[in-house]
Amino acid sequence: MHIETSTPASTLIQESVQQIAILREDANEAHIAEHIRGLVAATMGHLSTNTSDATQKNAEQWQGWALDVANGI
Repeated sequence: MHIETSTPASTLIQESVQQIAILREDANEAHIAEHIRGLVAATMGHLSTNTSDATQKNAEQWQGWALDVANGI
């Protein structure tokens, strides 16, 4: 068994910490985006079929905006 000794352990640890930070950041962003999408779906699903045209239009505009935010994360 050969153990690589050319790279100091402190460098490997630092690189690992950086990679973990990147993964955590990505996971948090994905989680936030999915949460936003869930909120949009729940909100739109709770709109009454008897809402006014203005309310429906406002909800659809909000839906588009919120999904754009989620997609941009």
